[in-house]
Amino acid sequence: MNTSGKLLLFYGGRASSIFPTLIYVAGSVILSVGFHFSSMKTLTFSAMIGILLGFFLCKDKKGYWDVVVRGLMPFGNARLIIAFMLIGIFTTLLMAGKIGGGFVWLCLHIGVGSHAFVLFVFIASAVISMGTCAPIAALFSVVPIFYPPGILLAVRPELLAGAMLSGVFFGDALSPCSQLTQMTLFSQHDTPNSEPGQLNVLLKNRFKSVLATGVVSIVLFMLVPAGEHANLQQAVNINQFADINGIWMLLPLGVLLACGFRTQNLFLSLNFAIAAGLIVGLLCGSFDYQQIITLDNQTMMLHGMIFDGVNSMTDIIVSTLLLYGLINLAQEGGCITALCDWLASCAFFRSRWGAELAMTSGIAVTNIALSGSPMPSILMFSPVAERLGQRARVSALRRCWLLLGGASCFTAIIPVNSVFMMGMVTLIQGMTQHYPWLPTIDPFYSFAFSFYCLLLTLACVIRLLLDSPLLMQKKIKYS
Repeated sequence: MNTSGKLLLFYGGRASSIFPTLIYVAGSVILSVGFHFSSMKTLTFSAMIGILLGFFLCKDKKGYWDVVVRGLMPFGNARLIIAFMLIGIFTTLLMAGKIGGGFVWLCLHIGVGSHAFVLFVFIASAVISMGTCAPIAALFSVVPIFYPPGILLAVRPELLAGAMLSGVFFGDALSPCSQLTQMTLFSQHDTPNSEPGQLNVLLKNRFKSVLATGVVSIVLFMLVPAGEHANLQQAVNINQFADINGIWMLLPLGVLLACGFRTQNLFLSLNFAIAAGLIVGLLCGSFDYQQIITLDNQTMMLHGMIFDGVNSMTDIIVSTLLLYGLINLAQEGGCITALCDWLASCAFFRSRWGAELAMTSGIAVTNIALSGSPMPSILMFSPVAERLGQRARVSALRRCWLLLGGASCFTAIIPVNSVFMMGMVTLIQGMTQHYPWLPTIDPFYSFAFSFYCLLLTLACVIRLLLDSPLLMQKKIKYS
């Protein structure tokens, strides 16, 4: 946060402070679409190029890097980085405990087929997301749990990915301890000095539309053929991956959910879940002490669940750190203030519907530009939404609804640069070290099967159109 109030000056004015972010978006699209390179490394490389090139456009060369580094300082930003590390340890622990083998054993014994497993993954991902309090945290938790057994049960990889993506956003929207919901609520006020709205009121207002979208998603998952991964079935004997011991790893997962609902604190939940997982895994024989930590004095290499878990999150951590730097450049460079001034000068955006349209499209563009990261996007755009909303008398709860909808729909899962999509691809690529037979996913097909996010987009558009002046006049005329 800029405490001095002094803008970082760029050649070309305040609008030029968005230049590093534009380079970031362009680089991600070129590498993903042009070179078919889908990975978190794409986002890291593009962000670094954007920051390096932005340096030459800045007048204050020394202050430029101070602003970049200052983007890492806010408590919420550092909190997410530590959360990634703990999530990496927990997911590595689950894989070492063979939780995937446990699900395969359970599905084989109760006769669950590929179609039913897709529905199970969607619902289970939603439940886990409700407990983990953050959609990105939930996604990195569910992929190692459900992807390997789903593939072994012949589920189409992209459909499985779409079910997991849909589930984590659906669960987060219903969760009373969602960090995204709470942060959005506290960012919006009806007047400059008023208190934020009540969480239960916001959840109640969103419940019907979120639940309806989730139910329709379930129907679509039931109707779409699950697909048969025949080549894998021939090459791999599914029964050899069934491991009853893996069922015991559901206990630390239960600890995570129970603590998440009770404490609404992701750090406490993960810490207790990791401790429970280590104890359960050792007692049931799923792994031994050497898998927790292994030292090789000859090669000076350190391995084990703790170190490897943190290391597995390196790409997402570095990418997120650079993303925070890009956001702060746009904020302290005055681009956000310039946007507010321009919108406030237009009569259309001072009207209620004009302000709602500007907020919906603004958060959508911001979220796409920031790799589909809902939390940073809302942090960046919330001052614009609050200023527009207060001027046009759009209630704070209504603004929260628009921001959450616009940041959780299709904008969060754009195939070419989404942190969710690229993170999932990278995570699956890393899992091939444990499971060489795992296929990679096509981000574009996974996008098409992410029914909840796509339906939420439709719901947001319909709700916005129903509030348009033309339809409102027709309602008044015929009422």
